[in-house]
Amino acid sequence: MHYSIGVVGAIEQSAMVLLGNVYDFSGSSAKFRGTWTPDSDGSVRQFFEQYNEESKSGDAWFNGRYVRKKL
Repeated sequence: MHYSIGVVGAIEQSAMVLLGNVYDFSGSSAKFRGTWTPDSDGSVRQFFEQYNEESKSGDAWFNGRYVRKKL
């Protein structure tokens, strides 16, 4: 399945937060939130959630951690 995302964002409490809608090519859409949070060890956590209309809450969509590669 292919997705398109339209978002706006800002820095909130040291994290970059993007809010918007995720669309699939069938025409469906859902509210979306992406957060990138720096950790003290230099890594960054990336967390995406999609709003679930039935439960009225966010469902985790992606949870990742980025670590600088030592050369």
